[in-house]
Amino acid sequence: MLSGSISSTKVSFMTNLICFENVTKTYQMGEVTVRALRSVSPAVSEGEFVMIMGPSGSGKSTALNLMGGLDRPTSGQVIVNGETISDFDNPQMTRYRRDTVGIVFQFFNLIPTLTASENVELALTLRPNHTALRRRSRELLDRVGLAERADHFPAQLSGGEQQRVAIEPHSYVLTAVGILITILLAGLPALNRIRQLDLVQATKRLI
Repeated sequence: MLSGSISSTKVSFMTNLICFENVTKTYQMGEVTVRALRSVSPAVSEGEFVMIMGPSGSGKSTALNLMGGLDRPTSGQVIVNGETISDFDNPQMTRYRRDTVGIVFQFFNLIPTLTASENVELALTLRPNHTALRRRSRELLDRVGLAERADHFPAQLSGGEQQRVAIEPHSYVLTAVGILITILLAGLPALNRIRQLDLVQATKRLI
């Protein structure tokens, strides 16, 4: 489990964008209480590129789920862009996940019966002004070198191409607040991890 504070390499000293204040998260598994996080207080500043590292079961995914609004802490506060998201009600949390943060999962969650272009369009449908954005799906794919693969289904794409389809819709989120949470490195070979990080950095440069 993660306890104390999570360390990160600082690349800027600007205002904290994400801040945990004494966050604890416990899960009840039958009669067993699992303490995934215990009074952690990490902070991430604007412009930082941060990795959370640790062995399986140390609380990495739990921390990312709290940052992404997928879960709530047992105690403590999660503050993002000056707002205490841990106090949000369900509609507020839904808007936060839609408008403020982009989450890319380990297995990409692409719809197998939709083409690459349609998967991007679907992800953009939930965004404000989605009609105009959907028309730009092919342009977005072109930015990551997938224009010629726009009409292909996920099963017809390589793993790397699926990664790019999964990440690209979130570039619009990054233009607004700048938070991209990726839960996609665990269990990958070292070379694939490097490619994943290169892709996230490239997406950051594109915007």
